[in-house]
Amino acid sequence: MWLTITTSGLGRIGFPMDDPYIHLQFARNLAHGAGFSFNPHEPVPGSTSPLWVLVLAATQRVGVPAEAAAAGLGILAAALAAVLTFDLGVACALPAGLAAGAALVTVATGRFTWASLSGMETCMATALALALVRVHVSDRRVFRRGLALGALAGLAANARPELALLGALVWMLEAWRPAEPPKAMAPATGA
Repeated sequence: MWLTITTSGLGRIGFPMDDPYIHLQFARNLAHGAGFSFNPHEPVPGSTSPLWVLVLAATQRVGVPAEAAAAGLGILAAALAAVLTFDLGVACALPAGLAAGAALVTVATGRFTWASLSGMETCMATALALALVRVHVSDRRVFRRGLALGALAGLAANARPELALLGALVWMLEAWRPAEPPKAMAPATGA
């Protein structure tokens, strides 16, 4: 409904606050060679989500309209967050019905639905956080898993700065995780 109202009133997609336009301005400058800047060629660290700026800059570079890209990517990230919620639930031994319910609640929550259409990085950051936790709970202890954890932690922190805390928490949990899963004890015999 919100998209219908804004497109009919403005003739294009519009966002409910100014933050998405700040990201889009940074993305526009980056896509057109003016650097990571709000004002062309005046680099500043004024974006709370450098990763979102990079993603939006890539879409602008290939000619996708900025507002449509931000809204479309938000919807796509919300759908990915729902899939990851389901997968994480199953990985944590929830029955499939409960995991599916959790995924539906994730995408049907009003605030999350609003976030998916807001032009902001919220849903992308959520999907990255869920992916990081999903890899953490996996049983595999292989080198690629460590690379995935590091990459996801770095991407999440660049999607939202507070997600650096999640990366640190996962790192601590990984450090305290036993190298080998405990072996099942053989039942005692009465001999």
